[in-house]
Amino acid sequence: MPSRSDAIIKRQQLLPTTIRHASRCIARQLPHFLRSTKAIVGYYPHQNEPNLLHLYRWCQARHIAVYLPTWNGTDYTPQLWETLQPTSLVRGPFGILNPLPTSPVLHQGVKTVWFVPGLWFTPYGHRMGYGKGIYDRLLTQWEGIKIGIGYDWQLVDTLPQHPGDYQLNYVITNLKVEVA
Repeated sequence: MPSRSDAIIKRQQLLPTTIRHASRCIARQLPHFLRSTKAIVGYYPHQNEPNLLHLYRWCQARHIAVYLPTWNGTDYTPQLWETLQPTSLVRGPFGILNPLPTSPVLHQGVKTVWFVPGLWFTPYGHRMGYGKGIYDRLLTQWEGIKIGIGYDWQLVDTLPQHPGDYQLNYVITNLKVEVA
């Protein structure tokens, strides 16, 4: 059974060139999902997660709004990241960069594609995060296509399931797309 610490250690050992190459491979697969969307909810790469920042710039150039989950004190809320500059972000309580609290919040009903990081994924759309259930609660509150983003080694056959776990629509790694 994969453990959270195994994934964290393996990600910490990744070389910058490996992260760049894998991130490009992942990003090349994503425009297909963005054909008719008006907004994405991404994530700012943390602890060697795949880096999709160049894809966010591509989206913005095509008038697709880019939102990031922002900690509001109790949960995450998707807030607009207008400038796509790290200097316009603030560090949240978990060390993750978030848009300023004054940034506009995503409105319900906007056609949205979500890019969801994790520690482990299954081909069936199950995800293991850091264990607090924060992302699961966020994903259940919002509509849209939810895509797990990870490295090929993060894809495993099974993961323990708990009540409240959210099942993703797709899982994309640097080597494949899995339809859940």
